Amino acid sequence: MDTLAILVALATIIAGVFAAIQLGEWFRDWRLNRIRLKTRTYAPGILKTNGKPIIILNFTHPLEEQTLRQIEQQINQPIGKVIDVSTHFDDNKPFSSMTKKLLEKIKFTPEEWQQGRFLVNLPGFTPITATLLSELHGRIGHFPTILRLRPLKGDAAQTYELAEIINLQEIRDAARKTR
Repeated sequence: MDTLAILVALATIIAGVFAAIQLGEWFRDWRLNRIRLKTRTYAPGILKTNGKPIIILNFTHPLEEQTLRQIEQQINQPIGKVIDVSTHFDDNKPFSSMTKKLLEKIKFTPEEWQQGRFLVNLPGFTPITATLLSELHGRIGHFPTILRLRPLKGDAAQTYELAEIINLQEIRDAARKTR
């Protein structure tokens, strides 16, 4: 084989490798864009709900009117409804079964779980929060967006304000890129 044929073959192989890399990058970007389209993103002032109302699932103390107004201001639309779910677990029973029963109290159909637009106010007890996030992920198909509240400084009565809205699915997607 002469030198020219070897160079042509080498150039063809290199071009094929570059084409495969570009195809892989295109497919990765296409997949991430599809995930983003399916993921509910709650950026400050912009909330894509396709006309569906936002439902707050509240697993802790009732939210005050001031806090609800702050949330509406942040998401730039009115809240459809707030569902308060009393969260008291028995330490002598498995948390997984109690979490399932807790969410069954809400009485949503599988379609309502999957198509709803939720903001979740999580309970303060970490093991309950962990099982609740797992159960919610299974029902809605992605990690939910959560509320982070903080106590108001200098307030004698313990009142809370909205600190931020955290999209857990975005955090998960970003972390996947580091694997």
